[in-house]
Amino acid sequence: MDRLRYALTGGALAVLAPAAAASCPANATESALELYIAGSQPGADIPSIAAKAGTLTDACPEDAYAGSILAPLNLAIVETAPSPEEKQAWAVRAWRAFRASSRGFAGGAGLPMRTVQSSAGPVDVKPVYDAQLPNAILTALASAEAQTGKPSAFSRPAGPGAPPPACEPIDGDIMAISYATGLSSVGAGWTVRLAMTDQRIAACEGKLAPRSIMWLYGSSAKIRHDALNLGLKPAPADPAAMARTAKTHLERLFEISSNGLQSYFVSKADRPKMDQVLATFIPPLPQSEWFLPETIGSEYAIYAIGLALDAAWAKDQKAGDIASTAYSGLITSIFKTAEAQSDPVKARLMLHQAAKRHAEGKIRRPESAGLKAPAGFLWEWTNPYHSPR
Repeated sequence: MDRLRYALTGGALAVLAPAAAASCPANATESALELYIAGSQPGADIPSIAAKAGTLTDACPEDAYAGSILAPLNLAIVETAPSPEEKQAWAVRAWRAFRASSRGFAGGAGLPMRTVQSSAGPVDVKPVYDAQLPNAILTALASAEAQTGKPSAFSRPAGPGAPPPACEPIDGDIMAISYATGLSSVGAGWTVRLAMTDQRIAACEGKLAPRSIMWLYGSSAKIRHDALNLGLKPAPADPAAMARTAKTHLERLFEISSNGLQSYFVSKADRPKMDQVLATFIPPLPQSEWFLPETIGSEYAIYAIGLALDAAWAKDQKAGDIASTAYSGLITSIFKTAEAQSDPVKARLMLHQAAKRHAEGKIRRPESAGLKAPAGFLWEWTNPYHSPR
């Protein structure tokens, strides 16, 4: 067989009780393969196949070859399980098996092909990345968790005083690839993916190499950003807290890699757009922090200045002040502060960006959305490269 594909049908399943610690058998791959083949036969004894698959999965959390077969096998069992609790138990096993299979390709690892003898003839087995599999398993986990209302072993946060879950070297890679292959269609499952990512960050901070944990930071920032920006359901309970965490993890990612996750889902070009979104959910920076070394030129400072200009502009419009006294006074005051900075050009460019976006309607408070834009001569001069017409 070039590639095993099957669907298990019929048969009632029971949730397996946690198995006693057992060593992974030497013939785990052969056993998993026979279970896979048996499941494709007419009249297959599904409960028996499921029981054996569960036992083998629990015993072999590090066997990449067996895991590559058991992951889709357990996922197929999820689809036949009669209750949400049983679906969740089998989805957990599917993810556990996928984690095992990931040892064969995550982090640049590459295990050789193995030819396994089976009742159907010789079969080549090699753990490889299948973009659809992790997404399908996570979707199943999310669906089951939404129905049971209970987190799984992979999304449950550690209790107060409890040690965090163990960190494994593959954690950074597998959460990233599972995110990259499916968030756009995840729907309600985003909360489970985020909980799983947060659990891995809690387990792996300070333990994974920076180039590995950066994938977790990138995943966290992107999931949180998309939940806020795309209006994913259920809506975040605390948007400001979610945006602050996204901002922190985004900063950590770019501290590790100046290019972010280039060519994936949080590239250097993506960051300004992400920061612009996050800034709208975080309380604006106070004026005393606009020109600090760590904030000058940032999207958060630009947004805060834009909001301040908007408030002044609205005051003038409400008063019918043709001279735009409040707006002109504020922008002049900010300009003088910018000129006093060690890098006045950078500071003025930040002010100009804020004024420009405000004039374009990109930075406005809801109550000011309908106001006309300030005339160009009121703000264009703040650009250090501006040439009067």
